[in-house]
Order: sequence, then C-alpha cells, then structure tokens
Amino acid sequence: MPLTIALKTKFRCRSIATFLTFLFMSLCLHNASAAASAFDFGLFTTNRDEVRIPLEPGVELIGKLYHKRGLKGPAPLVILLNPWSIGSWVYAFQSQALADKGFVVLAYNLRGWAGSTGEVANGGPQDIADVSSVIDWASKNPLIDSSRIGIGGVSLGAGVALIAAAYEPRIKAVASMSTWTDFFTPIYGNNTKRIYWDTLLYLGSIMGTGNGHASMMKETYEAIENNDFEKIHAYTDPRTPMYMLDLFAAHKPAILLSQNMSDILFPVSDVWKFYEHLHTPKKMNLQPGIHATAEIAGMILPWQNKVWDDATEWFERWLSKNPPDHMVESSEVQINLNNGKTYSGHSTAELIQNSQRFYLSHDQDSKVFGALTSEAVQSGDHSIENGKDSGVSSGLPILGSIVKIPLLKSHTNDRNIKTNKAAIFQMKIENDNFRLLGIPHIQLRVRAEGQQAQLVTHVFRVDSKGTWQLVSMTPYTLRDFNPTEAQTIKFDLYGAFAQFKKGDRLVIAIDTYDPEFQSPKNYFRVELEGNGDSFIDLPIGS
Repeated sequence: MPLTIALKTKFRCRSIATFLTFLFMSLCLHNASAAASAFDFGLFTTNRDEVRIPLEPGVELIGKLYHKRGLKGPAPLVILLNPWSIGSWVYAFQSQALADKGFVVLAYNLRGWAGSTGEVANGGPQDIADVSSVIDWASKNPLIDSSRIGIGGVSLGAGVALIAAAYEPRIKAVASMSTWTDFFTPIYGNNTKRIYWDTLLYLGSIMGTGNGHASMMKETYEAIENNDFEKIHAYTDPRTPMYMLDLFAAHKPAILLSQNMSDILFPVSDVWKFYEHLHTPKKMNLQPGIHATAEIAGMILPWQNKVWDDATEWFERWLSKNPPDHMVESSEVQINLNNGKTYSGHSTAELIQNSQRFYLSHDQDSKVFGALTSEAVQSGDHSIENGKDSGVSSGLPILGSIVKIPLLKSHTNDRNIKTNKAAIFQMKIENDNFRLLGIPHIQLRVRAEGQQAQLVTHVFRVDSKGTWQLVSMTPYTLRDFNPTEAQTIKFDLYGAFAQFKKGDRLVIAIDTYDPEFQSPKNYFRVELEGNGDSFIDLPIGS
C-alpha cells in the first residue's frame, strides 16, 4: 500500500546544502565496513542482473537478481516484493546487504507495477500464483537452493509475501514489514473509510502504474455505499491472512511481523490478534512510526536500520545452514517505545501484567472533565454534537496522516476543549512504572440522533507540563441505528503503547471528527451513558 517518507535527523536543515553536508558527513562517520559498502554501493562485490520473468502471454515481471561475485551455490534465496507506488529497486541497499551475507536476492515488481505487465491484483490470487511461478523460474538457477527460500517486503509487498507463505510450502521464512492481516480494515474497518489514505493510494497508484485504477477498487466502494457487505468481503476475504491460519499451521513458515505502532492504515491491533492465533515459528516487533516510516530510512540510506537488521537476522536464522548463535533468541515479542525503552517476552501475554477495567464516569459540571474510575458509578449521560472544532487534535490536520501522527505532540490543551463536542475522561498516574502495552477494548453505551454518527476515540498521555501526546486514535461509525433506542458498541482500539510517569494523566478523549476519516455529512448528536455500561479495558504492562 502507500509508502510515505519521513526522514528524522537531529538537526533542522536550513538549506539543501546543509542537508547534503550532513548526509555526506554521516556516511563518512559510519563504521568502516558499512562506509566501504556505502562508497562502492556493492559495485565491486555484487552482481546485479536485470531479469525478465515471462509468466503468460502478455505478462512479464521485471526485477533484479543480486548475488555476491564468486558465489558458489547453491545459496538460499530471498524474494523481495515492491511496496505500493514504487518499484522493487527501492530495496537496492538491503538486497546488497543480504547478498553480502551469502543470499541470492530476487527483487521484482508485482504484476502491473513499475514496468511489470499484467493487471494489478492488489494482493489477490493472481499475485499469489505469480510468486509460485517466480519460484519455479528461480529454482532453475544453479546458484539457488530451492529448499531454502525466504520472502519479504514492505506494505503491499509485505501483505503479498505473507499470503504467499500460506499457500506456497517452499517458502520457509517471511519478513513482513508494515503488513495487513485483515484486508477489510483498510477498506472499511469499523464502518469507516480512510479518506486521506484513499487519496494517497490513488496518487501512489498513478506513480507506480501510470493510472489510478489500482487503488480505486470502484466496485468495492460502490458496495460500501450500498451496504453490500457480501461484495466487500468477496474482495477482502481472499486477501486476509487471518483467514489462512490453518494453512500457516500446516506449512509452518517462520514469520517475522514488524509493525509501526501508530499505523492507522494497517493497525497494530489486527497484527497483534493475528500473531496470537498463529501456530508457526513467529516473532513480532513493534516500533514507533506510522505506515512504513520505520523501514524507509533503511531503504533509501546505506546505513543500519533496526527493522531491516532484524529481517536480515530472521532470514539468517531460518535459511542459513549454520546460523550464528546469537540468532537464536528467547524473546519473540519486542516492543520499542518512543522513550527508547524496549520490552520483550516470549508472548504478548507475558508483557501484560493485567487488563484493568476503567469506567467512563461523567461529571455533571459541563466545564469539568469526566473521570476514569475503577468502580462503576451512577454519573448520568454526556451529550456531544458533531463538529470539526472540538479542541481535541491528533496533530497537524493540514497534511493528515503524513504529518500529524509522527509529531505525536498534539495541539490539544485543557483550555480549548469544548465539552459540548468532546467527552473527556482522565485519571492521574500514581507511579513511574505505569505503562500501556497492548490493545485496549472499549464498550460504549450510546444513543445517537441523525442518519449516521461517528465517534473518534483518542488515548493521550498528558505530562506534568500539560503537553498532550497522542498514544492512539480509532474511529467508529454508526450506521442504520434506531435513534429512539440506546445501543451498545464494542471495538478494539488500534493499540496503546506508552510509558507514563508519576503525575502524568491518562486521558480518553472521544469526539466526532478527524480529517483522516470520512465523516457523516448529516448533523448528529451522541449521548454517552456513564452509568457503568461504558468502560475501557486497558492492557497494563508488566
């Protein structure tokens, strides 16, 4: 799916010259082996062969085959599949690094992308069949050991790689970075369209294919407008790894899942659930960032990148005949927080001390925020009406998800919140060891007026200085409801990973609008009942 670029440095680059100087100095100061590799870019150590893989009349996939000069096969093969909007050439540095480790690397463009012919399949059955055909083609190369095949990619390539491993028993290891595990979520998860990502998908498909047809999925969007969920699932289910657990269990490929914790397109909650139900050798790494941002530096810059280093180690661990001892790790879940701290364990359950329930209790004074209480109390209802200016912000809205999520610091403050447009529930943190590590579950008892209504649930950390920092954000759109009756809605938040300090506040903020999501056009009002029927289960880290 789309690939957005966010390059973080310690300096504010005041000009192109400043940036180029910084880039040059960084390359020069890198360790000797990496600097040598960066200097020659593998030109003197690695063969890069342009390849064209004929599949059927009118369909030819293009790519590049990397291998160390003088390699005497057979060697393990790693296949890398292109992200959305861009060709597989973006993996050049990582292909070089894998080739230096003794792998043969085939980076190719999926059908319809970046010069490969055929019609774009968006991770559908044709893309999966193509992977098997490519393996057939590659297995004829005497340099390649067809019993040791790995596959990986970022975004679109990550999803195709993961699904291919379910169906293709010759794939022994997978590195799936910024992947989806439920294709329904980016299309219509929680009854909500993601308009910013839809726009980026469209622009990216023009970049990668020359037209916008790859992302438009016209029939699916028409099905959304018509509430034809059967047609939506006919498109999304064959592209959903969560429905392929039996295949993964049968073939047992070793699967590395690497996900960015503020990804709203392919949220961590889906990947987390998939990981917990996966019965195969597995590992899950979570790190800060939005969709594909943690991977991008390792794709465009010739220096070390943790996400890619972990992927390389994963392929070494499962494809090398004699993997180094340090590759056999006891930790299979690793969570890297924004503050630099890392928490790891054998399972997701090991990282969570308990799931604690907090009730959403309203304050009758409309100028005072509500509370998160450990016991249910009779506190009445809180009414909010739709409107763009609630005072709750997930960041800079002008560029939507590209800008606002990576900044994390919100423009929200206590003074600007309009309690007729947002419901705020908070509690004070009493110790320095409080952390959230997992997927919160929320239940809301609501009564809504209007044809449609939308709620956007935010989790914030507010420090002692009053700075609001976004932890997560999740939309939920109500459709086809009876305005005369209260209803209960239940859903998982997209994740909550944060370390708190004593004196911080944990805030749950619910309003009705965020520019990332398609909002109902009609006026609506929502009453949240706070009498013990509305609560949130928070995963408290151990």
